[in-house]
Amino acid sequence: CIAKRVAVNGVNSNTSGRMRQKMAKILCVCISKERKTCSQNIHECEADLQGLVGDVHYGMGGRKQVSLLPYEKVKEYFEHSGEDFRYGRFGENLLVEGIDWNSIAEGNRFRCGDVLLEAVRIGAGGPASDAYKGEKVCTPMEPWFVFCQILEAGRLREGESFSNRDEKYVILQQWAEYYDVIAISKILKTI
Repeated sequence: CIAKRVAVNGVNSNTSGRMRQKMAKILCVCISKERKTCSQNIHECEADLQGLVGDVHYGMGGRKQVSLLPYEKVKEYFEHSGEDFRYGRFGENLLVEGIDWNSIAEGNRFRCGDVLLEAVRIGAGGPASDAYKGEKVCTPMEPWFVFCQILEAGRLREGESFSNRDEKYVILQQWAEYYDVIAISKILKTI
């Protein structure tokens, strides 16, 4: 039997506990009642296939149902601006700590408890953002926004772990790689 050890969340499965990376997590869950305004931290929220229940963008169609921002960049902004730190300041839905934001690409999937998200857009700038010219809510963080579609519904909670890979997908990928190895070895035996 061929066994393959893989890294999940950047941690090798045979790494000791003290060597493990810090688990990424959701620091706040926010919704807005009006467009182009700061959002309010409500600590947890139902996420269904139409968006975050209670959010201004809920049920509007489209794939940009949930917005994410990296805590590290938001913290850096507040340290340099002199503003008091405030969750939801940029209108984000989720503030996430501990993810390598530079490695995120469209199509990446994220697991947050029962909820499965898929990145559908990186950044809030470009021609589509002309409607936001002059507004001060999102602008400072435009390059760091990640917009996601909800693929599996559930409840999003503050403090919930945030995995940059869907574990179900990783398991299926491991099985696919394993069976590819078996198929290749069978082909090589016939040559």
